[in-house]
Amino acid sequence: MKGLKCLFLGICICAGSLVNAQMRDTIAYRVEPVNNWVFFGDENPVVEMVLVNNFMNMQKSNLSCVISKDTGEPLYTFKQQSSVAPKDSATVSFSFNAPQPGFYSVVFSADDKQIKKFNIAYEPEKIVSPYDAQNDFNSFWDLTILQLHEIKPEYKVVKNKALSGKYRTVYDVTMKSFEGETIRGYWAVPKGKKNYPAVITYMGYGATPWTPDVNTPECAKMAEFIISVRGQALNKEFNKYGDWFTYGMSKKETYYYRGAYMDVIRAIDFVCSREAVDKTKIFAQGGSQGGAFTLVACALDDRIAAGAPHVPFMSDFVDYEKLGKWIGAALRGEAKKQDVELSKILETMSYFDIKNFAGKIKCPIVMGVGLQDIVCPPHTNFSGYNLITSPKEYYIYPKNGHSLPIKEWFKVRENFFDKFL
Repeated sequence: MKGLKCLFLGICICAGSLVNAQMRDTIAYRVEPVNNWVFFGDENPVVEMVLVNNFMNMQKSNLSCVISKDTGEPLYTFKQQSSVAPKDSATVSFSFNAPQPGFYSVVFSADDKQIKKFNIAYEPEKIVSPYDAQNDFNSFWDLTILQLHEIKPEYKVVKNKALSGKYRTVYDVTMKSFEGETIRGYWAVPKGKKNYPAVITYMGYGATPWTPDVNTPECAKMAEFIISVRGQALNKEFNKYGDWFTYGMSKKETYYYRGAYMDVIRAIDFVCSREAVDKTKIFAQGGSQGGAFTLVACALDDRIAAGAPHVPFMSDFVDYEKLGKWIGAALRGEAKKQDVELSKILETMSYFDIKNFAGKIKCPIVMGVGLQDIVCPPHTNFSGYNLITSPKEYYIYPKNGHSLPIKEWFKVRENFFDKFL
């Protein structure tokens, strides 16, 4: 472990733009994302704050900066009194030695008032979170998939004229999944094509039903199946699983996501049942819960050619319990409800932890990460990603949280899938 050494880089006076500056009293403050807040190798992470004086007299600021681990443990505290000339600006920079790969919280304050909080990354590809799968992990999922295949899907496909458009025709799909549960989705087919690739889109936790794009030329490249897993989206009217995440958590056999993960596989079954689909070019995509489903699809089913998850949920519960407020409260609350140790709950969750599926993935993966995500912290994204051994790449969006810039990410995803078309 590196020694905890800190460096103050000093103040640079410069004329600067006032765009996006945050006003506090007489000085405006804005953060400069040095290196997009992602650092590697021997370079020390650097954080900068720009102080802007819009007035005709000298202004002073007592600036402080606290660097902490993403678990909340403070590492460094910097303090600097700065003077800014009239109609001028000053840049205050701080550098520190990151003790280990991971994500760090930065809090800037001026005159004891917080003005900015954000995360930075150091060597995210070297974050280590070992497998904690139980000995029967593989056999549990092998048996579950066999039980899914015993259920006849009974596909029902009905044209939806209202949702169809210029480039795609949309169909309502109903089918049977694990334990006989009825699930639904939208199947969008390119017009005028007899053979086409397909993408399966998995939705986020509790999302309202998404509808396919039908009117932009890009959508004509491939078919799309937007699946609603049990109790959510198109199936919410029939929900019997409460808040989903904690339902049946007392045992792996009864846990909600056992069935939901099988709905993920049944979606692949449906797409493969369509004669016009090129079975060598089936892709998976989704964000948050949908990101987890994408990785599960890639791990449990080799019919997926490539996957594009972003801000994936359901990963690294041992660390997630410490990093995610909602998840931590839910897991500890369930332990209290069941009157068991938290370790017992985490043992159950290990069967559904994305990082324990990661080693089974053989297709190429591209992952999108929101550096400021507090719902699915980036640490948990990389816990699973770093255990994937197939070809992979990632994109970190430094200013984004649990949602990525749609146009930018869609372009990345489109270019990635195009490699296999």
